Amino acid sequence: LPKGSDGVALRDYQGFTLAATVASLPLSGSIALMILGHRSQYGGWSTIWLAALMSALTLAAYLLSDALNAFGLLNGSALISVGSSALQVAVVFGLMGLGRLTVTNALVALVIGTAAQVVTCLFVLSTSKQCQGSEHQAGAWLRLLRKGIPALGINAAQSLTFRLDRYIVAGVMGPAPLGVYSIAVAGSEVLRMVPAAWGQIAFFQVSSGVASIDELRRT
Repeated sequence: LPKGSDGVALRDYQGFTLAATVASLPLSGSIALMILGHRSQYGGWSTIWLAALMSALTLAAYLLSDALNAFGLLNGSALISVGSSALQVAVVFGLMGLGRLTVTNALVALVIGTAAQVVTCLFVLSTSKQCQGSEHQAGAWLRLLRKGIPALGINAAQSLTFRLDRYIVAGVMGPAPLGVYSIAVAGSEVLRMVPAAWGQIAFFQVSSGVASIDELRRT
C-alpha cells in the first residue's frame, strides 16, 4: 500500500476486502454443502451457513493481516492472530468442559474468534499513525483487480495443492474421517511457518520501498 499516484488507499483496500469477503460466501457455502450435505448429525443447514461465514471471515482476517504487515505492524498482526486463536481454543475447551461441545457450537466459537480478529485489525488500521495519510483515489479498485487477478492463479494452485487430498478424503470417506485426517496432517504444515514468516517481512519491505524484489532475490 505505498503512497503516491500509483498507490492504493487504505479504505479502498478495506472496501475491496469487504467485497471479496461477501463474494466468497456462496463458494464457501457450496463447498460446505458438498462435504457435509444437510445431515442432521452435523447440525443441518445452520452448520453449513456457519461454515460459510467462518470461511469468509477467515479470508477477511487474512487480507487485513496483510494490510497490517504492509504498514510494518508485524508484531501487532502476530499478536492479533495469537489472541484470536487463544480465544477460539478457550471457548472450545470451555464448551468441552461443560459438555456442550457440538459441531455447531464449535463453529460458533470459531466465528466469534475470527470476527474478533477482523474487528481488531480494522481498529488498529483506523487508529495507527503508520496507516494515516492515504487518500481515496478513483480507480483504485480497478488497479487492485488488475494487479491482483494474475496472482489468483498462483494462490488457487497453492490452495489446491495443500487441500486437494482433504476434498478427496471428504468425498470418499465422509466428514468424520476428514476431521481426523486434517488433524493428522496439520503437523507437517508447521514446516510452512518459516517461509511464511519470511514472506510477511518481505511483503512489508517491498510495499514500503525499503527493499526491491531484486534485492530480496539476492539475499
